Amino acid sequence: MKDSTPNKITAADIKLSLTSRHTNDFYLTEVKTGSTWFSTFHRIDAMAMAKSWKNPKVTIYEVKVDRNDFLRDNKCHNYYPFCHEFYFACSPDLIQRDEIDAHAGLIYSTGKSNRIIKKALYRDQEIPSEIFQYIIMSRITEPPYPFFNNTKEYFEAWLERKKSCHELSVKVKSEIINRLAELEDSKERYENIQREIDKLREVIKTYGVNYYGYDLAGALKRLLKDQQIVSFNPIWFMRKLKETIDNLSEIKDNLIKTSAIKIEEPTDVEG
Repeated sequence: MKDSTPNKITAADIKLSLTSRHTNDFYLTEVKTGSTWFSTFHRIDAMAMAKSWKNPKVTIYEVKVDRNDFLRDNKCHNYYPFCHEFYFACSPDLIQRDEIDAHAGLIYSTGKSNRIIKKALYRDQEIPSEIFQYIIMSRITEPPYPFFNNTKEYFEAWLERKKSCHELSVKVKSEIINRLAELEDSKERYENIQREIDKLREVIKTYGVNYYGYDLAGALKRLLKDQQIVSFNPIWFMRKLKETIDNLSEIKDNLIKTSAIKIEEPTDVEG
C-alpha cells in the first residue's frame, strides 16, 4: 500500500526554493552578522542583497519548519538592524500572519514554490558594515577562472598561452642545440691545443731544456732566444704554438748540420 503521508518540507527545501526570488541578486545561506570571534553575532538562515546602487535592499529570511521552534523564537528583532526587509519563511499554515511582528513579512513555501502571505515593511536604513565584512572575508571565494569574464575567455587565453609556450619551446630547443654544437667545437679546439702543447713539451724535453711545473713559456724563451722573445704573451703563445712546433724540427736539423761541418783552411786557386 502506498504511503499517503506527504513528504515533510525541510529547511533546506525552503532555502533552495527562495533562490527563485533572487535570480539576479546576491543570495547566501547561513550568514553571520559579524566575526565568529565575538559572541554578539547572529546567524541568519538566508540573506539576499540586490545588485543595485540606486535601490539597495538587503532581505533576511528566518526559516521555520517546526511550530514549537517558532513559538519559542523571540529573536527576530535582532535581525532588523541588518536588513531592509525581514521575512519568516515556513511551510504552509505553520505560522499565521497575525502571529508575527508588524515589520516582518511572511512567505509560505512548498519547497518548490513560494507565496507571499504578508509583505514585509521596507525600512530605509544603513546596514552595519560588519555583515559585509563577514561575507567578504568568509563567504566569497575566488571565481573558477579569475581575471576572465567567462569560461570562453579563459579557454581562449589558455589556447593562446599553449601556442605561445610551444613556439617558445621550439626556440629554446633550437638555441640549446646551437649552444651544444658551439660547446662541442670549443671542446674539440681545446683538445687539439692540448695535444699540441703535449707535443711541444716532448720537443722541449728532447733538447734537454729543463722547466718546472707549467712554466712552458720560460722553457720556450730559453729555447728560442734567437727569435728575441722578450716577454711571454698568452695570446701569441696559443696562436704560434703550432708554428713553433713545426719550426722546432727545422731548428733541430740546422743544429745537427752546423755541428757536422768541418772547418778547412782556404787554398789558393790557380788561375
